[in-house]
Amino acid sequence: MIIKKPSLKNAYSVLTMIRTYFPYVKNNIEKIKKDFTNEKNIFFIAVEKKTIAGFIHAKNQKNKIFILGLATLPEFRRKGVASRLIKKLFKYGKPLTLLVEEENSNAIRLYEKIGFKKKGYSRKTLYGKKIIKMRFNAF
Repeated sequence: MIIKKPSLKNAYSVLTMIRTYFPYVKNNIEKIKKDFTNEKNIFFIAVEKKTIAGFIHAKNQKNKIFILGLATLPEFRRKGVASRLIKKLFKYGKPLTLLVEEENSNAIRLYEKIGFKKKGYSRKTLYGKKIIKMRFNAF
């Protein structure tokens, strides 16, 4: 498994994953390519035998890294892919923050295992579902 920055040729595969796992996010191929090259965006993909097994997308903000999206293909789950993608963000030396649906217990367990702590609820909901704010601060 290799964790690396995506190239523009990876945009379609990443867009397909975003549309599958984040159907409420409005994206197109041009936006993904722009996100890949925008210096405030952080993108990594996990590649296994020419297959993009997962990706992480984050914003590099002044005092933190805000994780916008993290997804892995079902056949690569529970194999450390998501953990490796998150840990790739440690090199920036800033606290990590994210939002997660309260019902997504598998993701919450993963984040807590890495060291994220629940910091309350977002005032907004996602299609009526409560959203938990989480933070990792080891720096």
